[in-house]
Amino acid sequence: MPASSSDGVEAYWTTPAEVEARTFRDWLSAHTSFCAPLHHWEGRLSLTHEALLLSGTHKRTGAAAEYRVAPNELEEVHLGFDDVFTRWVRVRR
Repeated sequence: MPASSSDGVEAYWTTPAEVEARTFRDWLSAHTSFCAPLHHWEGRLSLTHEALLLSGTHKRTGAAAEYRVAPNELEEVHLGFDDVFTRWVRVRR
């Protein structure tokens, strides 16, 4: 049974196309210590036997979306944060 959007962990993500089309504003906020890492989407990440599921909303448009990635399409899954994001979380609290 697929996970619902209320399951999983908080996640920020952006698509490859959005990375390519990022603006100076995107770059600046991603490289400023009081801002979150580069992301266009906010939501939940769930991992089930059937798929890795990202469900959330676009932070500028409010559009809802759900992305499913089949297990055979995954090379690696890492749940954690890089040093930049970890510093941002500590400052935000």
